[in-house]
Amino acid sequence: MHDRRGMALAVLAFSAWGVLPLYWKAFGGIPALEVMAHRALWSLPVLWVVSLAAGQDGPSSLFRHGRKVLFVLLFSGMLITANWAIYIDAVQTGNVLESSLGYFINPLLNIALGALLFHERLRVGQYVAIAMAVVGVAVAAHAYGRVPLYALSLAATMAVYALVKKLAPLPALQSMTGEMLWMFAPAAAFVLHLEANDSGHFFSSSTTTENLHFSTAALLVSTGVVTALPLLWFAAAARRLPLYILGLLQYLAPSLQFLVAVVVLGEPFDPARLAAFVCIWSGLAVFSVESVYHRRSTVAKPASAKV
Repeated sequence: MHDRRGMALAVLAFSAWGVLPLYWKAFGGIPALEVMAHRALWSLPVLWVVSLAAGQDGPSSLFRHGRKVLFVLLFSGMLITANWAIYIDAVQTGNVLESSLGYFINPLLNIALGALLFHERLRVGQYVAIAMAVVGVAVAAHAYGRVPLYALSLAATMAVYALVKKLAPLPALQSMTGEMLWMFAPAAAFVLHLEANDSGHFFSSSTTTENLHFSTAALLVSTGVVTALPLLWFAAAARRLPLYILGLLQYLAPSLQFLVAVVVLGEPFDPARLAAFVCIWSGLAVFSVESVYHRRSTVAKPASAKV
């Protein structure tokens, strides 16, 4: 039986990521790049405090790992901030549904890149799943009347981010802290530049979404907490659960994004878009069932060999 606390933390983390479009909607007319800069800016002090509270070393300990790890964190930090900017822009432009498609595609793109770059052998079920994802992207392009750039760019940045992270296998919390350590100075410089030219929003009196009013400064500062908390829950869950369980639970986030887009935000969802999602969902179903079956058969072989 799997760790109940780990399951609860994983569900909490993925659920938070799934409903975040509603949070990013609150930023109204603030440009995505400015929101992303504040997210990087305020994430570092929050992650730093969380690291110390969790009994981990502060960011200075990262320098003990050598130049390779530091440069890997620089590259991965650039990738994750790019992913943030694309995602926030997708939410602000009413493309939450398309962004959820990207996160559904991501696991299959990870497999394809592993085969392409590291010559990992694909099993039949994985070939079928990737082929169905390709068909789904083609159907989505027809449905949207354009290449689904939000979906593809979100999937691509996350897939490359995952590959880069393999070069510096640090704990999730420490790794994200290191990434934000690199991003802090550029983000601070960009925010200061905006405020100096009276084009920033930090000192605006309020920002409005629907009938809600918030202090703009408080809302922007809160991006640090919103970034850190789900990461902390995920890191704690990852220590308690096997990877295949986390892999299955990760679909909860884009599933909730899908529901938020269609049910809450009322984004168009016609039969053509449905067909695209059905292709992707079918590919993920094949991939998930095949992965569980392969894992069970792999575990069973050594056991039968001992008998």
